[in-house]
Amino acid sequence: DQVSVFAACGAPLVEQLFEGFNATCFAYGQTGSGKTHTMMGTDDEPGLTPRVCWFLFDRMASLQAAAAKRRATRKFRTTVTYLQIYNEALYDMLAEEGAPPAELKIRSSPQSGVFVQGLTEREVHSPKDIKELLARGSNARATSATKMNAAASRSHAVFTLLMQQEM
Repeated sequence: DQVSVFAACGAPLVEQLFEGFNATCFAYGQTGSGKTHTMMGTDDEPGLTPRVCWFLFDRMASLQAAAAKRRATRKFRTTVTYLQIYNEALYDMLAEEGAPPAELKIRSSPQSGVFVQGLTEREVHSPKDIKELLARGSNARATSATKMNAAASRSHAVFTLLMQQEM
């Protein structure tokens, strides 16, 4: 169930973030095997992604409160990106609404490392902000019917959440 998946996979990843480590959760499998359900869930039974976001913001709030009690400061900045890989091309799922989808390019620089040029990065302040952006991006994903799934995603989605902390 979703609670068990979060306890086994999501919570430990979030805890590692606060220790300065990067974390990735990757869902892979056959069409119709439950990848989207596991990652996104439903309104009644949220998946790994929303649960990670709730837990992340709860942890940030508790760490800020603990710092305030010590008369210290702890600041966080959280941003998200959302891209789709479809027919071997990258597309921004958070681009301005109504804008035609533009194919993005992967670039590399000595200062930034590897990045997707032109990918929209949105600052978020709550799980609600993330939920709205996920819904917007998910609605824009390429889908079509297959023999296994009437509304199968025909793309791969990469949702990135970047949390920076300053103490």
